[in-house]
Amino acid sequence: MNGRRMTRFARLSLSTLSRRKQEAMCVLTEQRQQHKREKGFGQSWFAAGAGVSLALAGIKLQAEEEKKQTTKTSKIFFVTKAEGEVVDITKEDKIREYSPIDTLFDYFSSYQIIDNKGKKTTLMSVRNFYNAMTPGSSLSQGFGKGRSSYMTIEEEDLGAEWLISQNELPREGSLLNRLNKKGLLTYTDYHFLFLLMSTPRRYSDMVFHAFDVSADGNIEAKEFVYILAKIANVKTDPEELMKAESSGLIKYLFGDDLKGEINRNDFGKLQTELIDDVLSLEYTRYSPIEEKMSEVDFCRHMLYSSNITNKKKERMIQRISKTYGKEKGKGIPFASFKTFYTVLFGGADLERALFFLDTEGRGVNRAEFSKISQWVCTQDLDPHVIDVIYTLLDEDEDDNLSTREFNPVLFQWRHSRGFHKGSLAMTVGSLKF
Repeated sequence: MNGRRMTRFARLSLSTLSRRKQEAMCVLTEQRQQHKREKGFGQSWFAAGAGVSLALAGIKLQAEEEKKQTTKTSKIFFVTKAEGEVVDITKEDKIREYSPIDTLFDYFSSYQIIDNKGKKTTLMSVRNFYNAMTPGSSLSQGFGKGRSSYMTIEEEDLGAEWLISQNELPREGSLLNRLNKKGLLTYTDYHFLFLLMSTPRRYSDMVFHAFDVSADGNIEAKEFVYILAKIANVKTDPEELMKAESSGLIKYLFGDDLKGEINRNDFGKLQTELIDDVLSLEYTRYSPIEEKMSEVDFCRHMLYSSNITNKKKERMIQRISKTYGKEKGKGIPFASFKTFYTVLFGGADLERALFFLDTEGRGVNRAEFSKISQWVCTQDLDPHVIDVIYTLLDEDEDDNLSTREFNPVLFQWRHSRGFHKGSLAMTVGSLKF
């Protein structure tokens, strides 16, 4: 086959893939409209899943061809999520780490609403939010990502049963599912939740006081929306944000009539529940929440976002398998998993504490690391978790870990989620935060 015919064949293939994606979106839209005509929600959307599978079959075939051409190393970065939906995990991880917040929102969002003036507003589901926050996320939305894959919805769809069911997360009674029942997330909603996730808990009071403009200990909807518009640096008039029906977060915090208030305790509880939701969903990738995760899985999860070669990672995992594998370990319960990652949420505090304690460059021992962790998250870290961490990272087996050994694993964790971009910076009148 000559070069000209090969080029023509490639163009036809891409055109066919584009048409199939459009057909898949048409199927989803048609099923949404059919729901309005019929009461049988469950049956209609089950049929939609079958339709989408057929429409995207061609994409899956192309994905299989791509997999055959990749090396053994690169294969681990590709996973098939929904039927025919192939995602480049490496690409998504780089977007999380390096792209600005608005790019993250645009890429991971799935919906778009168009008002009667033709203005388009991009919206994110709680399922999209989890994907945007979590490297290597495996929760599928059912269709693609990016500006070309948005599903157009109408105002009457906000809060509709079919939309709530489509985006429900596998964690009953969770904060994210309660938000889901109130609607979708706007860009400012996402920016706030991102800020809340990336702020160490010891500094959450500072964020609360930034929103409490009247300094009366309570935040009203108008205060919240005004400051949030400043933080997110949006050009939209805060009054318009107050009138918008699309914000599920505003309705959740202040009620449908927006007359409610939140205090400092509510603010702290919101942050705690949000972090718990994300961590519990990550934990259940490896084990049911009521069961223990193996030490090997715990370490694989920890190493996923680290700046370490795959060869070195496998060598480190072999060290864990030798010590804790084949039923030698007692496992890591969710409570211990959550406490450890709460320490990592401490960010610069953890790095600073380790630096000042290790002025001589000899590293810190287990007891010292336990004290540092308690100071960062005000909770006692499970001694077994500390033993596993030291077994994993202490290559010279001197029972001390230096910042050099910690850095590519523990400190990289926040960067892999883009949390270094979540600092609070704004100007209100003559005040600067």
